[in-house]
Parts: sequence; C-alpha cells; structure tokens
Amino acid sequence: MSTKTHYEALRLRRTAATAEIKAAYLKILQDNRPDKMQGQDPFVQNEADKRIRAAHAAWNVLCNPISRFLYDKSLSAENPFNEWSSSPGSSFADSSPSPGPKPSWQPSKSKAGAAEQPEESDDEDSEKDAKEAEYRTMTTPTSTIMDIKISEWRLTALISSKFRFTNDVSELSDPNDGSRVISFAVGLERDTNSPESWEPTVKELTIKVQEMPGDFYIKKVQTIFKQMSRSALTLVITITADASPHAFMSWKFGFDFDLNSQIQTRRRLHGTCMIFSVDKPPTFVRYGHGLDTPENVLKWDKQLKANAWCDLGNDRVAKVTYGGIEMWRFCAVGYRKGSHFGM
Repeated sequence: MSTKTHYEALRLRRTAATAEIKAAYLKILQDNRPDKMQGQDPFVQNEADKRIRAAHAAWNVLCNPISRFLYDKSLSAENPFNEWSSSPGSSFADSSPSPGPKPSWQPSKSKAGAAEQPEESDDEDSEKDAKEAEYRTMTTPTSTIMDIKISEWRLTALISSKFRFTNDVSELSDPNDGSRVISFAVGLERDTNSPESWEPTVKELTIKVQEMPGDFYIKKVQTIFKQMSRSALTLVITITADASPHAFMSWKFGFDFDLNSQIQTRRRLHGTCMIFSVDKPPTFVRYGHGLDTPENVLKWDKQLKANAWCDLGNDRVAKVTYGGIEMWRFCAVGYRKGSHFGM
C-alpha cells in the first residue's frame, strides 16, 4: 500500500486553500484527542495517534507557502506544476487554481515597466537590451509563486496575491557584473479584491535561491517598487553574491516591499527602495549620504528620477534577523516633484 500524501492525511484536494488546510488539521486533532480515546481498544488508540502524527507532519509542510510549493513539486516528477494554471489568460485573483494548459518555461514578453509610460523617457537604450528571463508560475489563494531561471541562477519568488502578476518578467542584469549580480523586473497590478489586501497572511515577497553559480554566497538584496502610471507597477529585484562565506544572508527570506502609501498624493510618480545587507554600513550611509543608499537608487532610476523623499523616521534604518542571520535594512520612499499620472 502506498504512503499517503499530506493532502490525503488531511482528506483534502491539492487545490485546498490555507484556511481549509488549517480547519482539517484542527478537526483531526480534536477528533483524535487522547482523552477521547481513553477506554478504547489499543488498536483504535494506536490508529488515532497515527492520524495525529500524520496531521502534524502535514500541517508543518502545508502551512508555509514555500514548503508547500516544494512539496507539491516533489509529488509530480513528470510535471511539478500539473495541478496549477499559468496560461497568459489566467486570473491571478481566483481563490483557487483554474483549469488550463500545463505551464511551461516561457521568456518575458515585454520590457519591464514599459506599460503606460506617463511621459517620454530617455531610458529606451538601457531597456532595449534587457535579456529574457525564463519563468513559470502557479497560484495559491494567498500568492503567485514564480519559478525563475536567470543566467546561471534559479530561484523561487512568492508574491502576495494583493498584487496580480501581469505575465511580464525581464532580466536587467549588467553583463559587466558577470554572474555575481542578477537583476530582474516583474510587472504587477494591485488586486484590491484579494483577501490579502485587507488581512495579509504572508509577506509581500519571499525569495528562495535554489541554484547559483560557483561558490557564491548571498550578500545583498535590493528591491525597487515603483508606480509609473495609475495602474502599472514594477518590482525590480537585485541580488548580489560574494565569494566570501564569512558574512552571508539567508538563502530564503521574506519581507514587505511596499511603503508607497507614505506618498500623500498617489498621482505622483513614486517608489520604494529597500536594501538588505550583511555588511555594516559607514555612518554617513546610515544618514542617507553616499552612493549606496536607497535614496540614491531612486534618484538615479532612469524612469523614476526621484527628487523628493518621505520622512520615514526610525523606520529608515533597522537591524533585522531572518533565519538566524542579522542584517541591516535601509529603505526610502521617493517621488518626482511636479510629476503626475495621465487620466
């Protein structure tokens, strides 16, 4: 007899929502409590204990979107995405995966951030050479999970379903950096109908590096989340690696990248930049001066060209710990004075 899957242990379909998984888990614990089994036949008590242990094992895996994704992947060696939809016409706001063609690796179909440009931009030369990244996606009630191949890297990115993926991924890596640095942009839209928009249960972004070249170690992660029109959003993710193992970041960590609500008028061109680094920065960088600051990143972004900043107070610089590793987090929210979205 074959071993039951975690879904079978909870008597659920693989498309079950997180709330359904939790309810099934708690019901098994309640129905098989040791005090309810007192006086029962030893065989019945043993079976109840087995059901509780199986439920614990299932919940430990399925309660976390990333571990659930990897587990689902292991269930189907032929096609790990066989129960998920990722056709260009899929609705990423759906509460459960919809029937559709099996997803396959696909290149980016448009330049990142190109939709609905509010004005002429001089960044065409920099964007026209953007490389195509390969990706495939699947959806859960709480997130879009992206399996991405970029250069010699492969990573999993989980994006909260408060944002709808627009089927656009572009590689922006600089060839001069070699394989030490990767950068890519993801097209998004806000999904105000998603339950994650008003009652979040997952981080806005969780990254797990699956493969990387050589003996590198993750040293820095940077995100730019910018809004260049009324609806078009772009999330740019840059990961920097180093050959030194003495100071390195966790290969998996999650955080919220959107602080754009700090902008008083949402019609301005604006963006949030976050930088996570294991290296202790110089004092002047901690006060917003120098090249390696989120303010400078937003200032020199060729689309945004921010020239004004929101006062984040003590939230601008903080020490954070993830996976037992301590790192520095810097963030800035900037906008361009006088800019506005078209009607």
